[in-house]
Amino acid sequence: MSYRGEFLRGQGSMKTSKIGKVALVLFFLACCSVAYSQRSSSSASLLKDFKSSDKQRREAAYNQIKDDKEALRRPEVKRALIELLDREEHVAPKPGEELGEGYIEYITNLADTVTRMADWNDLHQVCVLAESPYDSHSDFATELATKGGKAAVPCLLKMARGGPGERSGAIPVLVQLSAVTTDLPPADRQKVRQAIIVGLRDSEAGVRQEIVDAVNRFGTPDFIPVLEDIARSDPESLPGSRMRDGKEHFPIREAAAKAIQSIQGRANAK
Repeated sequence: MSYRGEFLRGQGSMKTSKIGKVALVLFFLACCSVAYSQRSSSSASLLKDFKSSDKQRREAAYNQIKDDKEALRRPEVKRALIELLDREEHVAPKPGEELGEGYIEYITNLADTVTRMADWNDLHQVCVLAESPYDSHSDFATELATKGGKAAVPCLLKMARGGPGERSGAIPVLVQLSAVTTDLPPADRQKVRQAIIVGLRDSEAGVRQEIVDAVNRFGTPDFIPVLEDIARSDPESLPGSRMRDGKEHFPIREAAAKAIQSIQGRANAK
């Protein structure tokens, strides 16, 4: 065979090879397109379930999508999860219905998911997170105080006027927030301080205890006069154990005295 013949034969083989590669790429893209379409359809179905009136259906939809990293990166999924958390926070149990620990765990996990994707510059998202369930000693509470900052103040102040559960969560965060937020406007700082003082005199002993503990960790010297009054006169004694070492035991008074020492220690260390 001539050189030209061998060359043409080689060219034909190369063309066949290229055609095969193109076909393979097209097949791969088609498969990916179908898979993406199926995932998108599945995600759309789950997002629709987020709006269901059945809380078990909403929870099941969240459980299916919570570990899908690709889906969680999509803007529409992020928005839907934030809306879902906002909705769950305002669910009112039916008469005689108890939401139960499983439901609370679901809300907590949902809040964790939203926290990881949150835009802390978005006031609506900050408020949704502020209203989610959390312990005042948790890392999330610290994150809310430090990342939410002054954006979180209006929502937290509103919660400070809510029920005992809201007050015991929001006011301790305000204590920490006021300590770490240097650019808090003077008017807001005064509102925050007033909310803390009102909280220290709350009618619920559990709320007072949480706020005294927060002041112990983050309070400033201007709270000492209020704490001194609490250390002298808080009425709550320890249930079932009113006497200790021959004296009546008042845990909130003791916590207030400890908070005074902590504040003075921090002031002296500066």
